[in-house]
Amino acid sequence: MSNSLTSVWNSNANKNIGALQTKKKEIEESRNVITKKKNNWGKWGASMASNVLSTVIFILIGSNFIFYTSLYDKSKQTLFPTNPQQYYVSNLKDIDTSDVSNPLLKKQQGGMNDCKSKDKISIGNLGNTVRKMGVPPNIGWPYSMIEDTNMDLSIQGFKNWYGISVSEIMINLRKLLLIIVGFFDKNDKTIFTTDMFQIIFSNVIFTLIPLLLPILLPVIFIIFLAMSSFTAWKNDEHPFHLFFLAIFFCGPAAFLSSSVMVTSFIQFLFTFLLLPLFLNQSKLKKIALCNVDLFTYLFGALCVLSTMIHLDDKYGYCALILYIIALLRRLYKLYK
Repeated sequence: MSNSLTSVWNSNANKNIGALQTKKKEIEESRNVITKKKNNWGKWGASMASNVLSTVIFILIGSNFIFYTSLYDKSKQTLFPTNPQQYYVSNLKDIDTSDVSNPLLKKQQGGMNDCKSKDKISIGNLGNTVRKMGVPPNIGWPYSMIEDTNMDLSIQGFKNWYGISVSEIMINLRKLLLIIVGFFDKNDKTIFTTDMFQIIFSNVIFTLIPLLLPILLPVIFIIFLAMSSFTAWKNDEHPFHLFFLAIFFCGPAAFLSSSVMVTSFIQFLFTFLLLPLFLNQSKLKKIALCNVDLFTYLFGALCVLSTMIHLDDKYGYCALILYIIALLRRLYKLYK
């Protein structure tokens, strides 16, 4: 009897062990199916194309920023005028274009190739064209509407207010830009004057702008509204400030603030993304070539990341190892 019970017990135990082993095997196989990454060449290709575009934008933003930080102070004032008299010239022939024709570029400092250029920028005849486009330096409308500083409820009073308000806003914006650009243009060699830092800084700023727009737009609108309203207040000679009350409560100040906010943002993007391409492509190309190593290894890092995300692990690890070897080899040559 005991032998029979023992055999039955052993038989059931063997069945349970076999069932457990089978179940364990099924779980392991299911895990392998879940964790095994399939190669998605379509997404990988799309990601690589995105990497190319991202790198081009990165190069453009960084090189353009170095372009502006490398200009002499006189050239910066030409492109970002802060003298009110430069806004109120009514005739293009009255403009002194000597600064525009020969804005000088300082020696390039730094760069991963220690690239130094003594070339000078020559904008040539494009100076007046840039002015007519409304890009700094800016003349013409709405500044051409200004006859004097008198502001009242007449049409000319409104024109004076509009032109002067826009000029004061743009002058203060350009003063801010000159402070930022000038911070990276110190004679002392610091980390802030290196190409690498300026490239990273400028790209970080451009990345943050879309994220901060919901906060920045209301703040900028209020600042512009306050500035244009104050311009009306200080130039309104009526004892009850009727002109100020009209433009503040009837909508003109809000309209001016909104329109200047939009146009100044478009000008900012054009100035720091495209304008140097019109001014001097060859110099911009040299700046990019001075930092080609940084741009190359950025693109390589993006490619490795795309490979690890969209392809099998063996491809990802191979790409990572090759990237590290190439990076170490380049660093060895630089500091040898």
